[in-house]
Amino acid sequence: MFKKEEVFHVIFDMGVELRGTRSKIPKSMSRLVKRRSNWWITANENGKFHWFNAFGNGGSHSSSNRKISIFGLVLTYAELDGSLTLATADYDESRKYISNLEEHLKGKVLARVEWPASTLFSRMTDTTTRLHTPCNVKWTNPFRFDPNDSMQDKCVHFTAFA
Repeated sequence: MFKKEEVFHVIFDMGVELRGTRSKIPKSMSRLVKRRSNWWITANENGKFHWFNAFGNGGSHSSSNRKISIFGLVLTYAELDGSLTLATADYDESRKYISNLEEHLKGKVLARVEWPASTLFSRMTDTTTRLHTPCNVKWTNPFRFDPNDSMQDKCVHFTAFA
């Protein structure tokens, strides 16, 4: 997520809504995010990315810092579990953009990163990430592709033999 322009979900789980100078962050907000030219761009509710939603504050412009910025809220990424924490240094920088950010949130996990299902399987062979193949992947008849079925979100099943 720091080296490529990959789209991922940031899912907030907080006890309070955060109000910023340009946007608000509801306590259970989920948004698509991507990094482009050292800026973090957050999609709107409809999944559209706009440059006016781009931030690179608090050291988030450098991938070596493992930080992202959502509407000016700087969070530190933990690759092991995908959590996003408001570190003490992140708090000081984020207060410039989030007016109601309270001190008791320092050191707390405010959100997590999840990869969209469409990119999960393609990332499993990427040795730069720590994602692993999901356990117990099972294909059943309901998940097989039927061109006559109008239902969406089905997987294509094929069997290969060498």
